Amino acid sequence: MFFKNLLATDDPKQVKDVTRISESFKNIRANMMFALVGTNKEKAKIILFTSAEQGDGKSTSCINVAAAYADSNAKVLVVDADLRRPKIARYTNSDRKTTGLSDYLGGFCTLEEAISRPEGCNFDCLFSGRVPPNPSELLMIDEVEHMFEELSEKYDYIFIDTPPVGIVSETIYLTQFVSGVVVVVKKDSSHFKAVKESISLLEFAKANILGFVVNDAFDAKSKKYYYKRRRYYYYE
Repeated sequence: MFFKNLLATDDPKQVKDVTRISESFKNIRANMMFALVGTNKEKAKIILFTSAEQGDGKSTSCINVAAAYADSNAKVLVVDADLRRPKIARYTNSDRKTTGLSDYLGGFCTLEEAISRPEGCNFDCLFSGRVPPNPSELLMIDEVEHMFEELSEKYDYIFIDTPPVGIVSETIYLTQFVSGVVVVVKKDSSHFKAVKESISLLEFAKANILGFVVNDAFDAKSKKYYYKRRRYYYYE
C-alpha cells in the first residue's frame, strides 16, 4: 500500500516520481528491520517517530513507513500521540472527531472501541481522539504502560506519531515504552541547533535512536516544499 499524497507533502501534485519515493520508504523499512535486530522478539516492535521542529514531516514519514511494513503482511498499528496537533486522521481521510487515544485514556471507551481501520488502509489506527485540556498529564498516567502492553500482544509493529521532541515533554516520557526512535529532519529547513538539542534530550533519556529520515532530499529537478517555522499550537 502506498499513499502517494503523503510521501513528502500534503499536495500530491508536487510528487512526480511516485515509484522512486515508494522505494525509499521500503528502504527505510529494510534499514529499520536491521536496526531492530536484538530487541524484544516476544512482543511487538514499537517505533516512535518524532522531529526537532514542527513541519519536518514526521507524521507523513510515520504513516508511510507503517504502510510499507503492512505491505509485508505484518499486523501494524499507527498511534497518533500528538494530542495537540493530530494529523493521522486527516491523512487517512478519516473523521477528525473519531474516538481515539484521549478518549480511551480518559476512560470514555475501551481500547477496542478506540481502534479503527480507515477505509483503503492496510493497517489499524488509534487516532488522537478529542483534544484534551491536559495532553502532557494524560499521556503520563499509568494506563499508558498497560495500553502498550496490551497492544503489543495484538500487533507485530506499532508506530507512534509524537510531537517534536524539543517542544513538549510527553515525547521523552513515551520513549521508555518503545523499541526505538526515528528522528525526522528536513533538508535545508531543520535547524542544526534544534536537531542537536533533540538528540541530546533523547540520549539523556537513554532512548534507542534507530536513525534519521531526511525529508525533502530530492534532486534538483524535483519540486521543493516547505513549512514555516512557527509556534506549536492546538488545532481549534
